[in-house]
Amino acid sequence: MAGYLVIGTIHLPRLPYIDSKAEHDLEEIIGRAVSEARLLEHLGYDAVMIENYGDHPYRKRVLDPLAISFMSIVVRSIVKTASIEVGVNMLRNSAREAYSIAVASGARFIRVNSLVETIVSDSGIIEPEAPRLRGYHLLGETTPG
Repeated sequence: MAGYLVIGTIHLPRLPYIDSKAEHDLEEIIGRAVSEARLLEHLGYDAVMIENYGDHPYRKRVLDPLAISFMSIVVRSIVKTASIEVGVNMLRNSAREAYSIAVASGARFIRVNSLVETIVSDSGIIEPEAPRLRGYHLLGETTPG
């Protein structure tokens, strides 16, 4: 189908947070995620989205440096081994954190649950992230430093 991209999603298990443990160790999380990305690539998917799906109940924003660090390492491992595009979604609505992970890991895009509209979710009222992303460089452009 010309003009359409097929994007698969990899739902990671619970990541570690300062106040809670991960479901699996880092190497196991990486191994599983890389294996799933390779399978999606083999099946003809155009891209893969990596989500912290196991981190429920979701916080409005993921600000925990341990979870962000783990996510960066996992995404970087997939970027290095897959030839399809890789994206990042930090649930519930951590657009700036997802963007930072994407830049640091070499991912090419992000998904934002509430980009331009306010939504009511089980995490509470989620405000749009578009105003906070204004002025960020587009992924793939040269970044300073």
